[in-house]
Amino acid sequence: MTTSFEVAVGPLLVCVCIAFILFGTFIAQLYYYYLTYGGDSTALKVYVSIVGVLETCHTIFCMVFLYGYLVTHFGDQKNGIDRVSWGILATVVFEIAIVVMAQLLYAWRIWHVSNKNIILTAIPTILAFLRFCFGFVSFGLLAPLVSWDQLPSHETLHGILTTTYAIELVADATITVFLVYSLMKRQATTRVKQTQDIVQKLVFYILNTGVANIVCSAAVIIMFNILPESLAFAGIIEMRSKLYANIMMALLNARHILFNGRDLEVHSTSRPRETRVHIYTNTIIQDDSNGLTQHDEDHKGRNITADNNLVPLKTMNTGVE
Repeated sequence: MTTSFEVAVGPLLVCVCIAFILFGTFIAQLYYYYLTYGGDSTALKVYVSIVGVLETCHTIFCMVFLYGYLVTHFGDQKNGIDRVSWGILATVVFEIAIVVMAQLLYAWRIWHVSNKNIILTAIPTILAFLRFCFGFVSFGLLAPLVSWDQLPSHETLHGILTTTYAIELVADATITVFLVYSLMKRQATTRVKQTQDIVQKLVFYILNTGVANIVCSAAVIIMFNILPESLAFAGIIEMRSKLYANIMMALLNARHILFNGRDLEVHSTSRPRETRVHIYTNTIIQDDSNGLTQHDEDHKGRNITADNNLVPLKTMNTGVE
């Protein structure tokens, strides 16, 4: 790179440090998830575990390329910052997988929230598939590069990378709009105040996280096209996978707060624990002829049938966690 070391690596270092902080937050959310939602389906728990493994591998390779740039080849521009680190290439693969898995989870949510609307679910699913394909095409074109100086002049790679994150931006916007639309539609069909409040909280949360995703995607495109001599765009990409993973886990963990441990038909796959409630009855028969109750008669020694007149009538399963 012809630019200074500070301009080339400085933004990358800052973004990766933020990514490490987000990884710590992700681990905390992962622990909370397994502690709180042990009743989720096995498929969902395996899905979350895979994301956890991918995030850990992504973090390790972030450390690898930072160590190479800032320690092993520090001061050696030709073999250091000018070269495309294999560590960065490895993080690209994990970033693609994490982002696509998160987007597919959002599409699954849309499927349930929209009452299994095929069109609303198919659009973000197709966009996630396109993101996956373009991502690996970008990786295939980036891998043979020896130096970052080759990137601006590689028109095909430049166009593919821009298209990849443009698709990601559109996918983020689509997911946000469809989720909000489906939730608002559901809110309009209910008069229950508690349900309306829950939907409002969800809409607020989805709008905030959706905007964060859109801003990050836009930042990657802008930095890649305006400052190609800097690795700032690569730093945002590394940070972005952590943001996606955290938002995905926050969506799953928010169920306990939003629904007070209950399921709003679609927002949880947790199987409710059974709570058994026993209802007892105590029947007293009034005898108008002598003013004595059956209870009194029993105490007088007549018609004594049992010492305990509390008889369980029915056991109900509330299905509440």
